[in-house]
Amino acid sequence: TNLKVTPVYIICQGHDGCFQSPYEVENSIESACSRISIGAKLIQSVVAEKLYENGVGRKTFQLEHEVNPKRPECTIFRSNLNVNRARKMKQGELWTHFGRELMLSDLGSNDRKFLAFISCSRFKGTDEDKPMTHDEIVSLTEAYAALGGGGLALFGTACLYTWPTAVEDIISRFSDITPVNNKRFMDDSGYRGTLGGCFATTLGSTLHELGHTFDLGHTKDGIMGRGFDNIDRVFLVGDKKSSISKDNMNNYNGKPVQHSTVSLQRNISVTMNVAEPLRVLGPRSKTTLGNFASMSKSDIVRRSPNVTPITRPSSVYSTITNKLSDSKRNLNRNNGNDSIYWTRNCAVFLSYHRWFNDEYGRERQAITRYLKFDTNKMMIISTAGIRIVEVRDDSN
Repeated sequence: TNLKVTPVYIICQGHDGCFQSPYEVENSIESACSRISIGAKLIQSVVAEKLYENGVGRKTFQLEHEVNPKRPECTIFRSNLNVNRARKMKQGELWTHFGRELMLSDLGSNDRKFLAFISCSRFKGTDEDKPMTHDEIVSLTEAYAALGGGGLALFGTACLYTWPTAVEDIISRFSDITPVNNKRFMDDSGYRGTLGGCFATTLGSTLHELGHTFDLGHTKDGIMGRGFDNIDRVFLVGDKKSSISKDNMNNYNGKPVQHSTVSLQRNISVTMNVAEPLRVLGPRSKTTLGNFASMSKSDIVRRSPNVTPITRPSSVYSTITNKLSDSKRNLNRNNGNDSIYWTRNCAVFLSYHRWFNDEYGRERQAITRYLKFDTNKMMIISTAGIRIVEVRDDSN
């Protein structure tokens, strides 16, 4: 497939491209690109391993340089947006502006999803000694972003200095218990207050937001819920794991979990019956694509007696062969206290996603496939089968 994820370092007009960092940390454009490249590869590997744990095989997305070896591992994009204006914009405005600018540039392509980082993010600092909430910290951070959807996942770089520049530094960065200088630099660590916590939370947030670009919605738990803060647990074992005590999914030492992303405010529960799709018969059959859409609900149900119930997104049935039973998988999660996993609906979604599969030949298949939702009959009609149905509200 030619579909790929393109890591991008965005440098605004009037900015030198050096991200905010302590004086002893290298913050050049080259250093930024090295950190982003390592982060993208870590996310790529986590996606594959967590799909494998879900029983759907090791699948993941391709990075730009893997499809086009002549391209850099991280592309430098010089924006026409002035740095002073960018620092006054909200993350939604930044996402809209950079998304449009990237698509209108030479990089613009429907075959790319952009994983982009803004060079000019800046924590303004504070003299306050009291602990701050995440919202208060964000309010003091200019050009902040942690937002994904469509073809763009966009992030600020106020914590990029905590990311490694080489593979051999990954473990030491996750394990770094050095306190964040929270009066001068952004503390986006899930209230852990350490440099390692900042790396874990911001890398996990990047994975979460990239998931939105692959059409995933929020879930009650797991990577697309509140579990992304603990991505360090995928790479650390034994005593090297975070020493922060976690009493439940929503608290660290009694404090609400800090998140860089918007969480799902409420769950919706919808139940509807979806008939299994009809097999497309040969050209002599009376059941053709031409009259399939006009068939009545009773005709479809009569021809397809196996009716599949569709409930809320966290409980979805599919035909994928699951190599691990649900009970064993849940037991492993509980024993390992592992909140980094794809819920079943997310795993099924990704395993059939265009970005995770070979695209060649699908143009021909598309001619003979049919998918439609009939709002009058409340029926989903497909000649190619239905793998998963998610019902979401406007907030998701």
